[in-house]
This record gives sequence, structure tokens and C-alpha cells, in this order.
Amino acid sequence: MEKKDSQVRKIILCPVDFSGPSEMTLKHIGRYYSKDAELLLVNVCNRNPADCDDSGKKNLYRLFSRYIQILNSFDCNYHLDIQGLDGYNSPADAIIAFAKSSKADTIAIGSHGETGIPYLLMGSTAETVLRHADCPVLLIKTLHEEAADNDETDGQPEESRTEDMFWF
Repeated sequence: MEKKDSQVRKIILCPVDFSGPSEMTLKHIGRYYSKDAELLLVNVCNRNPADCDDSGKKNLYRLFSRYIQILNSFDCNYHLDIQGLDGYNSPADAIIAFAKSSKADTIAIGSHGETGIPYLLMGSTAETVLRHADCPVLLIKTLHEEAADNDETDGQPEESRTEDMFWF
């Protein structure tokens, strides 16, 4: 699914996992870069997307529909893609390979901000992408409360709720 524009733009790859940090990253990118870039959203799933049955495809569409609403609200140009893990050791490896094959100018990725035992056990997809990608990476770290429920603003403007943003 895509929304087209005739103007040539830079490509920003936005890996998404349907989490709060992914949604906040899309809102940030939509707000600040929608006029300058084409957004390429990719979700890396454990199995080949072609092997999904109809209910699996409907579920993916339902999950992506929230992102479509966000991107349309910022009048973004976008493409959606789903990649399987086939042939890759991790989601980070698949994201890096997809960035190369799609000729992405930048990767914008949200961070869950895990530390301690969860980080040691699972590692960090964002950190691996950051260390090994051939293109610049925009890492957006969100507050834990914001990531858990990004619809509650506690009266703060959305721009002030993003904790940290780093370019590498």
C-alpha cells in the first residue's frame, strides 16, 4: 500500500514493531520530515509474510491501519512493507539489509529504552542497527510512560514528551 507524490524525495526507513516507541517515532518523523522525505515503513516478522493466512493478513492490516492514520494526518508519502526473518539472524540484520536494498538515505528507529536484565537478555535491535547500518540513523528514545500508553499526554505538549533524539 502506498501514497504517491511526483516529487523525488529522500527515503527514510522506519522499522516498526507496533509498539509505543514505533508509533512515537512515526509521529515525530511525520511532523518534522513529511514534506522532505518518502517514508518506508517495514515490519520484520518471524515468518515469511507470503505464508500468512487470511486472518494473519487481516491482523497485519489492522496493525498497520493505525500507522496509516498517523501518516495521513501529516500528509506523508509512504510505502508499507513486511519482511520475513528468512535468511537473517535477527530483526536488526533484516532491517540493515532492507535499508541497503531500498537505498534508504536514513533509518529512523524508536528505542524501547530497556536497561538491566531485559537489555542483557534480549539485546537491542536499535543499538545493533545503529552500530552496523551504512546510512545515518536517527534514534528516538521515548519516555517509558509515553511508550506504555502514548495516548495519555498528562497535559504536556507532544513535542516536549520525547525524551531524547540522537543522530548518528
